[in-house]
Amino acid sequence: MKKLILMLVVFISTLNTISYGATKKKVASNSNTPQKVAENFVNGYSIRIRNGNSDN
Repeated sequence: MKKLILMLVVFISTLNTISYGATKKKVASNSNTPQKVAENFVNGYSIRIRNGNSDN
């Protein structure tokens, strides 16, 4: 009986962990984090320098 309860607890906690990870990843990919903003700025800046567009 103890084994059954333990297995049930482990199974439920595993499901919760998996669903939390999936939710967190989905939210992080959709949100505009400061790191994403910085990466986009740096990437856009380097592309403008390569193209010679200093006024944009």
